[in-house]
Amino acid sequence: MRQITTQASEAFWNGKPYKKSNTEVRTYVHKRGLGGRMIVVELVLHGHTIAWRQHNSLMITNCGYTTNVTKERLNGILSHVSVSSPWSNTPDYQDSTPSIVQHNSEWYITVDGCRRQWNGKAIGVSDFCAAI
Repeated sequence: MRQITTQASEAFWNGKPYKKSNTEVRTYVHKRGLGGRMIVVELVLHGHTIAWRQHNSLMITNCGYTTNVTKERLNGILSHVSVSSPWSNTPDYQDSTPSIVQHNSEWYITVDGCRRQWNGKAIGVSDFCAAI
């Protein structure tokens, strides 16, 4: 993993602004209803938001760009995530780190060795198991 990906993913999960070359982490407060506030963190690549989180929710998209850099930045974010996987080899569900892989120009989301084709549209990490 490139240094810029490591630094950006750490900034993303720590909620710290970051900018280097084509990659940026933005943090802002989104006002909700009667005085409520929600902190939103975005990972931006070439001006396109490819990952964002708020509360306990993480969303990713490739914005239509199936490049190795986009995949690497998303995998950098996903390397900090664990999802409960029903495909583990133990009787109880085991947490697994999801990732994005490419085969024959198609992108796939993988969790615990199982994979499903992904069209790159926005998907929540909590939906990964349902998608596979």
